[in-house]
Amino acid sequence: ANHLSILKILIEIFKISARNAPRILIYYMEKLTHQQKQREKFRKKRKNFKRKRSSMKNIEEITIRPVTEADAEKLLSIYAPYVTDTFVTYEYTVPTVEEFRERIRNTLQAYPYFAAVENGRIIGYAYASAFHPRRAYLWSAEATVYLERGVRGRGVGRLLYERLEETLKQQNVQNVNACIAYPNPQSIAFHEKMGYRAVGKFTDCAYKLEQWLGMIWMEKMLGAHENPPKEFIPYPEILK
Repeated sequence: ANHLSILKILIEIFKISARNAPRILIYYMEKLTHQQKQREKFRKKRKNFKRKRSSMKNIEEITIRPVTEADAEKLLSIYAPYVTDTFVTYEYTVPTVEEFRERIRNTLQAYPYFAAVENGRIIGYAYASAFHPRRAYLWSAEATVYLERGVRGRGVGRLLYERLEETLKQQNVQNVNACIAYPNPQSIAFHEKMGYRAVGKFTDCAYKLEQWLGMIWMEKMLGAHENPPKEFIPYPEILK
């Protein structure tokens, strides 16, 4: 009798287990999936940490210094592929070294011009220029940056812009603007990270590389716009 009772109990347990088997299986599958997701999340965090640590180490090895006319040839070698192969710039013809040297000379008469240097080699540059030639626009400037191929994503552009904006503030510039070929999602994303916002867009206003292209203006406030503003200080006077 006892054996029969035990057998009945075992049969009932088996029936219950059989009914619950799908739910038990689903439970353990969900648990396994969750564990896998957690492990994958941990691997990604560790990978990102290593990448950031490597990037920080690389940034520490990069210095930002003022550009001189002697840098014209190297800077032109960085700029030229943007002219010939992309619509990042709407210039059609690569300037000569002398033409580029003259551009540097003209810029430095009033605005800063910086180079990013790694192991003695220039890997990018940035400069400011007049937003508009009329005097009322004197407190606004345009920022431009170009990086050597393969340098993007390492924080070089950020280092250049930070130095550029710091200097523009010393010059009492209140607004800094960026004129960007459209579409150019990488440049737009970079400027958004740097605190710029889109303020204007032109549609199909330029033609290059067999396609019509637009233009977007992005803007960042550097000053409090005091009334009246402090006088604009030309870059050479900042260096004194």
